[in-house]
Amino acid sequence: RLRTKATTTRCSWDSRPWQNTTQSTWKEIDASSCNKIFKKALLEKYDLHYPNGLNYEDFCFFFQMLTVSKKMYCLPEYLYHYRRHNGSIMVETFNAKNIKALDHIKIMWVIRDFLIKNNLWENWKKTFCIALLACFDFSYRYLPKDKKYLAFDEAIPFMKRVSETDLSSLSQNQKQMWYDILNKNYVEAYFRRINFLGLTLFKIKENNIKYTIHFLGLQVFSRKRKNNIERFHIFHIPILKRKIKNA
Repeated sequence: RLRTKATTTRCSWDSRPWQNTTQSTWKEIDASSCNKIFKKALLEKYDLHYPNGLNYEDFCFFFQMLTVSKKMYCLPEYLYHYRRHNGSIMVETFNAKNIKALDHIKIMWVIRDFLIKNNLWENWKKTFCIALLACFDFSYRYLPKDKKYLAFDEAIPFMKRVSETDLSSLSQNQKQMWYDILNKNYVEAYFRRINFLGLTLFKIKENNIKYTIHFLGLQVFSRKRKNNIERFHIFHIPILKRKIKNA
């Protein structure tokens, strides 16, 4: 586990600490390396190391390690206290003060080269593509407003190297997000809560596929895009369906 100043990162494996790793493990535990111990034999066998000259190198290293690991164990104790100061890379990234967020896209191609080199691409290509979409969203979200175009410039040339066959296992929504990025028609995910006296009155979520409004935990409005059709619902009741223009 990893404890920070503001919050505690919990491992979702607390109830069953010893588990086989799966292709969803990268989403279940944090990617930070400072609260983990890795098997030396795996490091040597696969020549695993941090990429030079890139930020967020711990995610790159952890993802590669995950692809060649069979089991992981999560200790219930908090053994590492992580402090984030105002001048840290992550704080500067979250404040969109520089273009370091671009490295989230760059590390994915280090991972892709690793998968291909070790004959792991066929088994991990779907997970890789999903992780790439998440990393693009992170980069786009935290780039300065006048530098967001750099996320497209960095991602599109590499995304074009991924074949249509490799995308076949993605969901319809994931494919839509992929093509929206290629067409520079991407809208970053948006999330906001409106609270009163500790109670969430409204919750608003938006991305390229879906826009929803929740009131007191109940979905009261949604707009969804799928197969070139846009659908509107109030309390899950359909009220309008129309073809998306220029789709």
